[in-house]
Amino acid sequence: MTNINMWPRSTRSPIEPPEITLMPGRPGKNRKKAKNEAFKKKFEKAIRKGRKMTCSVRKCIGHNKKGCPTLKKYFSSSCGSQPTVQTSTSTAAAAVERDTNASTAEEMPINAKSSSGRFAGRPSNSDNAPRCSGRPANAHSAPTTTGRPANTTSVGGVRPAAAVMPTTTSAVGATNTQSTTQQSTSGVGAQNRKPSTALRGSANLTYKRPRQKKAKEAGFGVLFRPSGSVVEKSENTERVLHSPTLISSVTTNIDLGFKPNGLRWKVAESPSRFFEWNVTYGTISPLGVPQQGILINGQFPGPDIISFTNDMVFVNVFNNLDEPFLISWSGVQHRKNSFVDGVWGTTCPIPPGKNFTYTMQMKDQIGSFYYFPSLGFHKAAGGFGSIRIFTRPSVPFPVPAYSDDFIVLIGDWYKCNHTKLRAILDRGHKLPFPDGILINGRGPNGATFTVDQGNTYRLRISNVGLEHSLNFRIEGHNMTLVEVEGTHTIQVSYSSLDVHVGQSYSVLITADQAPKDYYIVVSSRFTFKKVLTTTGVLHYSNSNSPVSGPIPNGPTIEVGWSLHQARSIRTNLTANGPRPNPQGSYHYGMINTTRTIRLGSSAAQVNGKQRYAVNSLSFVPTDNTPLKLADYFKIGGFTPGNIPDAPPGGRVHLDTSVLQTDYKAFIEIIFENKERIVQSWHIDGYAFWVVGMDGGRWTPESRNLYNLRDAVSRSTTQVYPRSWTAIYIALDNAGMWNIRSEFWARQYLGQQLYMRVYTTSTSLQDEYRIPANALLCGKVSDPQNKTVLS
Repeated sequence: MTNINMWPRSTRSPIEPPEITLMPGRPGKNRKKAKNEAFKKKFEKAIRKGRKMTCSVRKCIGHNKKGCPTLKKYFSSSCGSQPTVQTSTSTAAAAVERDTNASTAEEMPINAKSSSGRFAGRPSNSDNAPRCSGRPANAHSAPTTTGRPANTTSVGGVRPAAAVMPTTTSAVGATNTQSTTQQSTSGVGAQNRKPSTALRGSANLTYKRPRQKKAKEAGFGVLFRPSGSVVEKSENTERVLHSPTLISSVTTNIDLGFKPNGLRWKVAESPSRFFEWNVTYGTISPLGVPQQGILINGQFPGPDIISFTNDMVFVNVFNNLDEPFLISWSGVQHRKNSFVDGVWGTTCPIPPGKNFTYTMQMKDQIGSFYYFPSLGFHKAAGGFGSIRIFTRPSVPFPVPAYSDDFIVLIGDWYKCNHTKLRAILDRGHKLPFPDGILINGRGPNGATFTVDQGNTYRLRISNVGLEHSLNFRIEGHNMTLVEVEGTHTIQVSYSSLDVHVGQSYSVLITADQAPKDYYIVVSSRFTFKKVLTTTGVLHYSNSNSPVSGPIPNGPTIEVGWSLHQARSIRTNLTANGPRPNPQGSYHYGMINTTRTIRLGSSAAQVNGKQRYAVNSLSFVPTDNTPLKLADYFKIGGFTPGNIPDAPPGGRVHLDTSVLQTDYKAFIEIIFENKERIVQSWHIDGYAFWVVGMDGGRWTPESRNLYNLRDAVSRSTTQVYPRSWTAIYIALDNAGMWNIRSEFWARQYLGQQLYMRVYTTSTSLQDEYRIPANALLCGKVSDPQNKTVLS
């Protein structure tokens, strides 16, 4: 097969970084205010602003309101160079002056000027007021009609009959200034109580005015219905967001998108979400033949997991099967916590009749993923479902608004029970060809998606099958790719999309065709003997005609077509990920790799049975002790680093293969496929950059074809027949992580390994300790190891 230049030099103009735009919200501390913006006085440390401290009461420089000696001494001491204040003016004179000023303010327009040249609508500085460091002070006889309303309630809670206004009677340049004081109106202890000084607006200085709550303006956290009414939050700041789409009231590029029923959002903190699942057997007939399936809460497929970025998710799983059971979370990274990854090498199985609670944080993740049972070939019986992680409302969302969010789980399927399929593999034989393809657990025309004409919808497509790559297409509709396993992509339109085993995509479709029903088609790829096909229905709500006519054709065995489509899937460098910073801010192409690991797959007969291997090692468990627990408690049982960095050739042999790597290293991994099938590889705990893929044999010169700018970051990648795929991965997640083939029969028969990302640090910043509720099994459950476990 001739080489195909996977990553040729782009002829398009380079992508420039986005312009920085101001987002609504709390302004910065050092931001300059606009001229027409209201200024709010704050009695803060003047040193921070680079100006001298000013008293807001007497307009003195050198102290603030709290340290004003005038208030402390009741106008008996000086303020800077200010003369001593004496109280000799009667309250009657103050009332006359107040009435005069008030009547003047009522007669003159707000913008009219008085004879002194000042606006009448604003209280002017008194010309005979005492000067303090050359700055005029506000007159205490300012009218209350245009300023702040006077607080006329005294300390004792008794409202006086008339407010007493202070006044000054000294002329300009006079050495003495007179002012009035107001006594408390409470009769009890009035003679022994110190008089309180009435200043601006007849406010009592000993009375602390209660802060009034201002109405919140529309901003982040305020949602509007399509009708324009505000969606109020309840007292505990929670609100169940129901469809139709809730739109942010802020005019930005943020769109909260569709929020399914039951999704709660706490503005102040990342909430915790609890799920309780009962796993049982049940009879299902997806292809018209009754068979035994695995149900979760009676559902096939299982219930959805819905959360926001950084949410804590608790899933309490009750195993009502007759054998051990585990659930793994494809694409969820479990930062610093590989104990709950849900595969044999990290987590003890849940015994029959017991339960276990998975504790996971969706740390810095968004996007579309899924979960599945990882033991005993249970995946062939069901037990899988979708995981949706929504962007936080405070983070810009680069996807256009859509009206609804559909889950589309596709995969190949067998009519026989999983126990029969497992017995075939245990005897050392290959599995037969699958019997059909399911869409959301249903056969041909069993899955229907209802849309309204003119609206846009998001489809989250995941291949949860056992073996084959699948092509997804919708009759008469194009699909715009927007997200791949947590990475926002350049939005390219496709008529059909190849979804390889274990992969997840998000696309947008617009119901812009004539009102009728259209085929949704899923067909197998690269199957030379037979092409499997199934259909669903895209139903327009105003349609009266069912699907009809021939099923739209799609690609079958064209490798080059799929290869070029994979090349077109790129990261949107200017879009936000789970954090506000753009996805392109991490320049992976500028980091030097410290190690190159080549992983070659192979198939062989070992002891007369079919086995599959990686670098000539076919994985077998050592005993009933997961590798992570054996490593955590330092009881041995396996040899880290027993798998070579390159395919050695030679015969395949059995071993517990563990790849030894260093924490915080940046490495290059090459997946090599010398067989005539398309393979799919997944790495738990990580998202890696798919920097290159091409036909033929990988050589160091192949790095010249790498995409070191906008390669897509994901957790599952395909390797085409007799080809290679190169990835870059930053080992920033300590723990024991599974690297496996998504061809599930091959994974079951040994085509997997574990990557030990090791650090000598015992800090919780690098890796968490074993969960308190962790199940113990194998050697670590021995009563003799109680001292170790404690």
